Amino acid sequence: MLSSWWDLAEWSFIHGNGPNKDLICSFCEHIGNYKVDYEYIKHKPNSKKELIYQVLMCNNCANVTMVLWSKPLHGHYPDAYDYRRVPWPINKFTPPEHWPDKIKSYWKQTHECLKNEHFDACIVMARSALQMAIRYAGCKGSNLWQEIELLGKSGKIPPLMIEWSHELRKSGNHSAHPSDDTVMANKKDANDIVYFLDFLLEYLFDLPKRIADFRNRI
Repeated sequence: MLSSWWDLAEWSFIHGNGPNKDLICSFCEHIGNYKVDYEYIKHKPNSKKELIYQVLMCNNCANVTMVLWSKPLHGHYPDAYDYRRVPWPINKFTPPEHWPDKIKSYWKQTHECLKNEHFDACIVMARSALQMAIRYAGCKGSNLWQEIELLGKSGKIPPLMIEWSHELRKSGNHSAHPSDDTVMANKKDANDIVYFLDFLLEYLFDLPKRIADFRNRI
C-alpha cells in the first residue's frame, strides 16, 4: 500500500513505457487505442521523481480516461511503471498471464457469475478454481477434502487459509448438491468466497512470481 503518491511505481513489476498501450477502455473495451488529450508533469521538489497526469481519449468511442502514472526512481527495472485510473473497467475480468489456463477459465466464470448475481453458480465455479489451483500446487488426492489437507501438510499456505479452503469446499458442495432444506447462497456469501479465492490465488501464484522476479533482477 502506498504511503505517499510519490512512491507510485517504486515497487512495480509492470513493464513498458507507460500505460497508454495496455489500457482497456472502460466503455468499449478496446485496448491501447488512445490519444493524449492533455498532459501535466509534476516534479517532486529536490528530486528527479515525476508524477504524470494524462487525460486520454479513446479513438474508438471518444470517451475519456484520466490516468496518473509514474516510473520508479530507485527500481531495478528502468522500464517499469505503475498507474491509477478513473474510470476503470467494471465488467472486464482479465486474470494474470502467468496463471494456468484452466485456473484462468474457472476464475473468470466465478467473477462473471458474481457480477450477474448468480451466487450459487459463482460458488460452484470458485470451488472448481480452488481444486484446480491446489492440484497445480502439486497436491492431488482422491477428493477435494484430501487435497486441501495435503496442501496444508505441504506448508505452502498457513493453517487459517486451510480452514477457509474447507469453508469454500463445503459451500461449493451445498450449492452443487442441494437438498430440500438447502439455503440459497446470497451476495455476501458469494463476495466472501470470491475474496478468499482471489487471496488464495495471489498467495499460490502471484507472490511466488514476484519473489522470482525480484531474485532475477538483483
